[in-house]
Amino acid sequence: MTEKYVNGTEWYNLYSDGWCEQGGVLSNRTEEIKTFNLLKPYNNTNYTGKAGICSSGAMNNGYQNCIYGICGLAPISGSQACVRTVNWSDTSWETTGYTSITSIQYLEFYLN
Repeated sequence: MTEKYVNGTEWYNLYSDGWCEQGGVLSNRTEEIKTFNLLKPYNNTNYTGKAGICSSGAMNNGYQNCIYGICGLAPISGSQACVRTVNWSDTSWETTGYTSITSIQYLEFYLN
């Protein structure tokens, strides 16, 4: 793992080849299709994702007992996705895929 980030319920793991695992929790508690920005953009919409409902707890970035598959996640672009949220629970989401910029490219850009 090249880079790890956690801020509240949002997180990602970035690897040197550009592979990224990321996730978070949407706490809007309304029944709607919610569009949100990913923490790290992907190359395209060829990334996978899942979303579900979770109860509060001390595990899993502040949430435990997540039931995935209840709320669908769909890629909109490399930097945005949408989920169906519910009015009775927070919605947890996770995606995996290749990012637009690898950490090596980021370091080269940063150092130059």
